[in-house]
Order: sequence, then structure tokens, then C-alpha cells
Amino acid sequence: KAGAVVQRFRQRQKDLSQIFRKVAAVQKSAVLALASRSEALLIKDPKAHMASSLYNEVLQGLEKKLRKAEDLIEKEYSYREQNLVVWRENEEFRIKTHFENKIDNVMNEHIIAAQGSFMEASEKSRIAADEDHTETEESASEPRTPVSPRFARGFDSSFVRDPEGAALYERVENGWEDLAQRTKIGEEIWPRIVAMNQEAELPAPQDGDGINGRFTNPRFSRLMGALVEACDIAEGKKPKIEEVEEPNPLDALANAALDRGEVKRQPPEPSPKIQQLPPSSALLQPPPNIQA
Repeated sequence: KAGAVVQRFRQRQKDLSQIFRKVAAVQKSAVLALASRSEALLIKDPKAHMASSLYNEVLQGLEKKLRKAEDLIEKEYSYREQNLVVWRENEEFRIKTHFENKIDNVMNEHIIAAQGSFMEASEKSRIAADEDHTETEESASEPRTPVSPRFARGFDSSFVRDPEGAALYERVENGWEDLAQRTKIGEEIWPRIVAMNQEAELPAPQDGDGINGRFTNPRFSRLMGALVEACDIAEGKKPKIEEVEEPNPLDALANAALDRGEVKRQPPEPSPKIQQLPPSSALLQPPPNIQA
């Protein structure tokens, strides 16, 4: 029974295959006939295909596909354009930032080298002004902590890569703070040194009783006061500011009247003029903004 059923199905399959072949042959013949007819019509009238109802449908379908393709191309173009704008902005920011950082590094290195040159000139001037001064900035009398740079020295600036520029750069790291502190102390002490020298250059008065008169002399008191203030500043103490009373004309007249009644004594020999000594250290050198 099973063999008969299978044989019957195979026979049915063969029959259907023959029928499909006949239908395909008929369709092919019909298509060839339609094509021949259309070709004959187009030969007679080249625009005859426009009168067909399928022509508009085909055109509409093509237009839809064209619009879709155009939209896709426009979106892709806008996307690439936006990416290009973002990439250009990023590149401009990166180049600008890199250039600014390089300029800052070069400026910082040149400024530090200029400070080192200033320190070298200041040290030479101090040594020339004080021949007895033996201690230099290179001595190990005071501990120093070198300043660690935030970037590699000479990476951007070729000047500080040279031996001369590198020496100036290292000089700032090891001694700029000491120079600034010494200059600050010199600016505070120098006006009092100038006042002492000016006071010493004034002629000594002829009145007074020997040594006692010298110590009671107002000029001597002012000179000693300026010296004490200079020593206090050098030791880090704040100078005491005392109010100076203005001279009273009545007191001056009374003193003059008393001097007339007294017996004039032989004036003592004038005290020797105090010789101005050269400064013994860089603290006594005049700052640039103070004139003697």
C-alpha cells in the first residue's frame, strides 16, 4: 500500500511539472508578443509609452526612491560636516593650548634666567664693594632647599639648554629667596644709615662740658637712636616710633636769655669728624629706589 501511494505522488509531481512548463512557455510567448507589439508601437511613435497607465506609476516609484536617496545623502553630508566642524574646533583648541603652554614655558624659563643674571650681577657688585667679605652664595653655611620646577627645564626654550643659561637658571633656584630677603632688609636699614652719615657730617656745637656735654648733645642722641633702630631692624625687631615734639619759639627765647647771663667758657676742641666706613655687607648697599 505504501509503495502504491508513493508511486501515485511521484506521478502527480511529474504531471504538475509538465503543466508548469507549458504555462511558462505560454507566458514567454505572450511576453514576446507584447514586446514585439510595444517595439512596433515605439518605432511608429517614440512617445507612445507615455500614454500607458504604468508609466506614471513607474515614475512615481522612481521619484520616491530618488527622494529617499537624496535624503540619505543629505543626512550623511550634514553628519560629516558636523564631524568636520567638531574636529576642526578640537584641533584649533589643541594647537592653541599647546602653543600657549609652550609660550608660558619659554617666558618662565627666560624670566628665571633673567633673575639668575640679576643675582650674578648683584653678587659681583657686592663682592667688588666689600673686598673683606669672604662668604659667597655658593658657601654651605646656610641650608638651602632647591625649588623643584613643574616642567622640564629647556624643553621649549633653547636658551636655558645652553651652559650659560642653565647656570643662570640654577642660580635662581638656589639663591633668589635669600637675595629678595636681603634686599628687603637693606631697604629698611639704609635710610637710617643715611641719616647717621648726614648727622655725622654736621659740625659739632661748641657748647657743652667735655664728655658730659657730648652725651647730652641732641645730635649725639639722634645719632645713637638711628643706630639702635638699624640694629633692631637687622635683628628682626620692629623699631619704636617716638613722637618728636616741635620746637617752641618761647623755649628758644628763654634758653637764649639764660645763655647770655652765663659766663662764657673756653670752647672745647671740636670732635673729630666721623669717617664714613664702606658698607661691610650687602645689607648696607643702597636699594635702587632710595637715594642717599
